[in-house]
Parts: sequence; structure tokens; C-alpha cells
Amino acid sequence: MFIFDTPLAQIDVAFLERLAAERVRESLTHDYKRQLPEKRDDEGKRKLLAAVASFANTAGGVLVLGFDEQKWKLPGLLEFDPDGDVRRIDEMVRANIDPPPPRLEHRILLRGTEPPVLLVGVPRSLAAPHALSLQHGGGFWGRNNRGKYPMGVTELRRAFLQLDEWEREAEEFRAVRASQALEERRTRTTSSKPYRGVLLLHVLPLGRLRARHTLPRAEDVREYFASETRGDPRLNLEGVRIESEYYPARWLQCFRHGGIEVCWEMQRLTDSITGAVSGRLMDGYIVDGCGRAFGWLDRMGVAPPFAVFLTAMDVGGLVIIGATGHVPRSDRAFDRAAVLVPGVLVAEQPAASATAVKDAIDMLWQAAGWPESWSYRPDGTLKPED
Repeated sequence: MFIFDTPLAQIDVAFLERLAAERVRESLTHDYKRQLPEKRDDEGKRKLLAAVASFANTAGGVLVLGFDEQKWKLPGLLEFDPDGDVRRIDEMVRANIDPPPPRLEHRILLRGTEPPVLLVGVPRSLAAPHALSLQHGGGFWGRNNRGKYPMGVTELRRAFLQLDEWEREAEEFRAVRASQALEERRTRTTSSKPYRGVLLLHVLPLGRLRARHTLPRAEDVREYFASETRGDPRLNLEGVRIESEYYPARWLQCFRHGGIEVCWEMQRLTDSITGAVSGRLMDGYIVDGCGRAFGWLDRMGVAPPFAVFLTAMDVGGLVIIGATGHVPRSDRAFDRAAVLVPGVLVAEQPAASATAVKDAIDMLWQAAGWPESWSYRPDGTLKPED
């Protein structure tokens, strides 16, 4: 969630004071409210609910509570109860917007002796379009650069089909990147270095692949992803890339839209004795890569929904074993050269990356003849390492 290009986590009192001083009107990405609606203030509730629904139905955004757009001041919220008022907003939204939008994010900006300001971040929703309850006027709300507005029939039809469009866009992006990665690895491969195919992970923000966020510092990318790859980061057309010759990931790409691509060479995932791919090792890298990617997107201020893709290329005949030391079986091998696992949708920031990516990992194992990944317990958590 952003106000213009500033992520929710980076919005502070000075930023809001600049908005007030420059008299910046409500926009696609933000809405102002002077105060929280009282219990009997139905009109105030309707306006707050319409703002939340409009963000969820379009690009997400931030609701600023305690901002007076008439006087262009920040009076803050008098008699604000951090726990009670935040809970009241969440309950009001869940009870009066259908279907309920994704989980809201809250930031309280303290100002010394002055009343605080509350920021409510509303993610873009996979379940859009969202309607207000009839008790609060019903109807669907969207947003543009002038604020919220009632959605028309044509726009509603488009909203109902939007998820399919986002998924197609992400799938096409994955396919193009996978093709480029395969060509790059084949071109660079020499007879002195074994090549047994590649495994790609993509974590992509749905509906925002054309967004262009401010590029992070290359040093920040290297520090954050130190557990995935070690090398010198450099800027490229797509964003920031790190290559490593001897670390688990062959490269890591941070895209300008906030998404992440990680490439592992299958040779580095194989058991040295059997020559088969160690499934436990492979799954561990995937889960760790996803966890870091989710954290990076959050750090960049890019909220869900996300699509997670796994792609294995040039892997025909390659066997997966459950763990190091297991005996390879010919019926546990990939039956094709290219395995493009269908995307897995992540609607909210996951509490555990292992759970969020389990369906994709299971499908990757199934492509090699296994019923499911050998790395998980029945409750969906990872088994401890051997």
C-alpha cells in the first residue's frame, strides 16, 4: 500500500504535514477522514466503508484518519483508543463489506502531546469487486486520481474478470522469463561444468507487473538476500541482479515492480553419491527463497495478492529422491524436459512461507512421479532436517 510512491511503512508525520501544506487532494492511492465515525454516525460509517471498498476494488491504498482536508491540518484523533478503535474499524469492515476485503494494516503515528494519526492500509483484493451492505447504501466503489466514485456496469463487468487477466499476465511473464533463463544457461554452459537443468522461482505482485517502483540500493539487495546468493549486485534493465558462481542460487533478480526471480542450477541440488536431486534440499531452498521474497515485497511496500511460480527446465529423466542417501527409483523422474508448475495465489502476507508454497512444491514432486513432497508433515509444516 502506498500514498503515491511512498510505502505505508515509510509514511510519517512529516510526510502528512507536507500533504497538508501543499493541499494535496485525495487520489487513487489515499483518502482523508477528519475523525472516526461515532457509533450512531451512519453517514460517517458509509463514507469510511466506501473508501475501504474503493481501495480493495482498484489498486489498494491508505486511509488517513485524523486529517482535516477542509482546513488542511492534522488535528489527529481525540480520545483515540489504539486497541478498541482499531478493532472497531476491522469489525465494521468485515460486517459491512461483501465479500470482506483482505486483512487491513494499521499504523499509529504518535505526535508527542498531540493526538495521534491513524493510517489504515487496504490491499488490492483477489475477491473484488466488493460491495457495501444495504444498511450503508449498497453499491460498488472504485477510485481514480480524484478519489472514490460509484462503479458503473461496464467497470463492474471488467472487475469480475480482472483476476483472470492478472493471472494470464503473470503466467506470460513467467513463461518469457523462463525461456530467457534457459537460453542464458545453455549459452553459458561449458563441457567442464556439468549442466543438469535449472529451477526457477518467481514471486510476482498480481496486477502490478507494469508498476515502476524506485529501485532499491544495490547494497541493500545484497545484504537482504545474502542467504540466497553472494555476488556483486548490478543494475540492469529489469531492476537489480546478483549473480553467484558458487552459492546456492545462480542468480537473483529484483524487478522494478517489486517481484523476485531466483534461479538454481539442478547440479547444485543433486546428491553427490546418487546423482539424483535431493528433494529435501530443493524444498528448503524454495521455501527460504519464498520467505525472503515475501519479506522483500513487504519491505518495498508491495502488498498481496501475489502469484508464486516454480519452473524446472531441461530436467527430463532427472530423478528426485526424498533425502540424501535414499536409493533413486526410475519411476521418480521428471517425464518431460520443461515443467511449468501452475501458479499458486497468495491473497495475504503469509505467516509461514512453507505453508504458502506447499501446493506448488507438491505439484513439482508430482511431475516426477511422487504423490506429494516428502519434506512436509501431515499438518503442512516442514519436517526437521535429517
